[in-house]
Amino acid sequence: MGKEALPGGNTPEQRWMSFVPDGGSEQRIEFAHRGTVRFAVGAPDAHGLVWRVWANALKRDLYLTVRNDVVSKWSFHASGDWRLAHLEGIVKQTGAERIVDQWQRPEPDEHGITHALTIHTDDLIGASPGGVPRPDEVVWLSASAPGYSVKVDIVMVELEHPVGVRADESILGAIPLSDDTIVLIIAGVKPISADLRALHNAHREAAYRTWALKSRSDSRLLFTGQYEAGLRWVWDVAMFPDLVVGGSA
Repeated sequence: MGKEALPGGNTPEQRWMSFVPDGGSEQRIEFAHRGTVRFAVGAPDAHGLVWRVWANALKRDLYLTVRNDVVSKWSFHASGDWRLAHLEGIVKQTGAERIVDQWQRPEPDEHGITHALTIHTDDLIGASPGGVPRPDEVVWLSASAPGYSVKVDIVMVELEHPVGVRADESILGAIPLSDDTIVLIIAGVKPISADLRALHNAHREAAYRTWALKSRSDSRLLFTGQYEAGLRWVWDVAMFPDLVVGGSA
């Protein structure tokens, strides 16, 4: 089964969930400070994009965006209206469509887990000049071995519902919403097939034709899609694989 998440403290002074690995002792994860988790794959000197996941106090909505150079935002509304949208300023500046993707909240799976988004990161590159602001606020995930990507699943589960987590996964953050729903941020790895490599390169080729470069050194490419069941994913890869540092390109 891997690990099981159990209800934890739920008082103003103590908010946490506990996990009991198979054959191990209880482990505890604190709920995110101020309802925010920031994470990235790599280290301050070589990394993928830095992501921010947050929920406002006393609200049931969840949000996700890239921490720096924000142009769009994922919104997971309690109403079930989930979307990826460009920020209003970007729409006015570029004439881009406001809504990039929109879908309805999926039903929980057989384990009671509702999938929000999976983020895949590959091809780490050296940090841009100035580095990452406040790197101590970021949860840094180890880079994957060659031939694998790091994947981060953002899921929702009811507070009282045990959650199975595979032995090769880890929970890097938990955000409580106001309706006793818990957002779990779960890290793991995924093999990269030849077909996935070809997909990466196809998106790079398409982007080359319209890319407005500030600097090769910090250029990363995001592209989105969905699995057969309609569950959404996003890939974060280096625009220029020749600059990869310790990645698997």
